[in-house]
Amino acid sequence: MIDELLTEDTVIDNDARDNIKNEDISMDSIHLSDECTIYEITQIHQKIHDKWQTNTNLNIDVSAVTEVDASFMQLLASCKKMAMDNNQFFKLINPSEKVTNKMKAMFMSDYFNSQEIAEK
Repeated sequence: MIDELLTEDTVIDNDARDNIKNEDISMDSIHLSDECTIYEITQIHQKIHDKWQTNTNLNIDVSAVTEVDASFMQLLASCKKMAMDNNQFFKLINPSEKVTNKMKAMFMSDYFNSQEIAEK
């Protein structure tokens, strides 16, 4: 299921990625709420897959997420990798306390750096 997100193996230089202007690529946004766990991961994956196109950036608003687990964090990590591979931008908007705590617990805070986490 997550493999569907990772459709290309192109590696993009971070300097080239940083030189892209936000105006050059459109922005898609997804708002997630409530539980984001293994029980909902298929629907969340489908929602992301349906919304995120080849030439778009993606914002995921996780401010209303009340419960997360490792499967959700893995999906977010896959999204970040796909964005980097496709020279796109990926941001988490207003991570809830549950999302932030799970990132810390899984030692992923550094993986999702401040450029990929934003406040509205």
